[in-house]
Amino acid sequence: MKNANQSPSDRLIIAADVRTRDEATLLTEELMPLCRQFKVGCALICSAGFNVAIEMTKMGASVLIDLKLHDIPNTVYEASFALSKYGIWALTVHACGGLEMIKACILGTRNGAMETSYKPPLVFAVTLLTSISEQQLNDELQVKTSVSEYVVTMAKLAKLAGADGVVASGREINDVREACGNDLLILVPGVRPSWAAADDQRRYITPAEAIKRGANYIIVGRPILRAENRRDALMRVLDEIASAI
Repeated sequence: MKNANQSPSDRLIIAADVRTRDEATLLTEELMPLCRQFKVGCALICSAGFNVAIEMTKMGASVLIDLKLHDIPNTVYEASFALSKYGIWALTVHACGGLEMIKACILGTRNGAMETSYKPPLVFAVTLLTSISEQQLNDELQVKTSVSEYVVTMAKLAKLAGADGVVASGREINDVREACGNDLLILVPGVRPSWAAADDQRRYITPAEAIKRGANYIIVGRPILRAENRRDALMRVLDEIASAI
């Protein structure tokens, strides 16, 4: 399994779910000595501009751009082509956009990076948002299958397209591993330490449980960001990860 021998800090991605450039750079300065990976999503980019991700990268952070690209293949190609020129570590794309769209995303990262000195960013395909329950999948989205079956279908599609990994709930790790093998990276969002509130996550898991089941990376945001002492909260998360390695 890829990355199995990495340190606890290498397995964690901190969600920089803040609203301003100053908050993002302060968060990076405060926590990067303990963890280098940060997720920058659409909320921060929309409120502070994309330059905040570039600044974080220049500070030494490994940045995952979590825009969940989902459009016609040509548009996704152009977006990933542009993103790959900024030295980001990884990006996300929606698996439900289809095989050709995922392939276009991957090709865009490779061709864009060729014009720079950077490596192409990793491409993670989102299988299903962790806020969506099986009832919502069936009744609201009218997808008449179980969450597990849907996630596995999307993971197989991502692997066929050549994605580096998938984004999946911790509850589906075993199913994805069984269907797709150990070479596909699994990034697990919606991770909540045992001492933290679940918030709006429906299919969440603890850091230790996620790592034990075979997650390569986990994303933790609010339990760290809202803590009275963020460095202390981060250390507690890293301790949980370490207990499972």
